[in-house]
Amino acid sequence: MRYAFVINGVIDNVIDSPDRPPGWVACGAAGPGWLQGSDGKFVAPPPPPDARHITVGAFYDRFGAEKYPILASTDRGVIAVIRDVQVRSYIDLDRDDLPAGLAVIQAAGHQIDPTAILDAPVQPEERP
Repeated sequence: MRYAFVINGVIDNVIDSPDRPPGWVACGAAGPGWLQGSDGKFVAPPPPPDARHITVGAFYDRFGAEKYPILASTDRGVIAVIRDVQVRSYIDLDRDDLPAGLAVIQAAGHQIDPTAILDAPVQPEERP
C-alpha cells in the first residue's frame, strides 16, 4: 500500500509499505506535491502556469519591420540590448528588466510597440 508523509497539507514524500508507518497516511495514487483537503482526500496540485519563454529569434521577429534596422543599429544603447539578448538561451517575457531594454530601443528612434511585444500570447512555434 502507498503512504504519504504530509506537511502543512502537502504530500512531501510517498512510500510503498505493507504496514502504515506512524504519522503517515494512505494516499492511493497521490504523490509529492498533491494537496490534502480538510476532508482528508488528496487532489492533484494545479498545473504550473506556462512560462512565457520564447526563442531569441522569435523575440526579434516580434519587432516586425523594425527587426533589421534594430539589429543594424549603431546606437550604443541598442547594441547593449542586442548583446544582452544574444547571450540568452531564451527570452523570458516576464523579466523585470525587459521593458527597460525595449525603452532603450524606442529612445533610439525605433518604432516598436513594447506592449504588443511583451503581451502577445506565446505561440507554439516561438517556444524554445
